[in-house]
Amino acid sequence: MKEPVGVVVFLSDVGYTDPYASTMNAVVMSECPNARIEVITHDIPSYDVRKASISLLIAYKFFPKGTIFVVVVVPGVGINSKPLIIITRNYYFVGPDNGVLLPAALNDGIEEVYVADNERYFRRALDSTFHGSDI
Repeated sequence: MKEPVGVVVFLSDVGYTDPYASTMNAVVMSECPNARIEVITHDIPSYDVRKASISLLIAYKFFPKGTIFVVVVVPGVGINSKPLIIITRNYYFVGPDNGVLLPAALNDGIEEVYVADNERYFRRALDSTFHGSDI
């Protein structure tokens, strides 16, 4: 596995008109001030896991090895979805266990999978409307 290179890439359905995309950026900058933040898109149609997974599959391999991909596309807040960390041969994928990460992770070769459920690593108490900046 390649070590993280300080690049964090977002893919979500939160859009650009609400503060949620910038909130996720702010969390990364607060925790890792030297991280480089990139975006595949925040304009995935709401809850469209299929389109998000295809977008991730197409784009991920163009980023430097060691990039961390954070995907926030879920049908509602905290709905039957555990946050996963999938470590592949060359990348890190973080997102819900709804299948959105699977095509890209399988394509690169899954090495380890973790459920990110240890609340001591959560940024704060979970927000009732948006978990993308909390976990």
